Amino acid sequence: MSNNRAVQIAADNDLVIQFNEAAQSPYFYYEDCDGTLHVIWFKDARSFDARAELVEKYNLQGVTNQWYRPKVRPKC
Repeated sequence: MSNNRAVQIAADNDLVIQFNEAAQSPYFYYEDCDGTLHVIWFKDARSFDARAELVEKYNLQGVTNQWYRPKVRPKC
């Protein structure tokens, strides 16, 4: 799921986006049509900034936003 899609789901469902300081990442809780509760974690400007600071602090080569994750299609 893209960052933009995560924000759109939160907006469409009037969900509060929270921010976890330890993980430096935004998230929200979302209940699907089957009543299953999901926690959606995504990235925003704050989380990208935090990653960039780690690159500088630890003299890393850079950051990537590449994750392999099978696409999961909602049932409803």
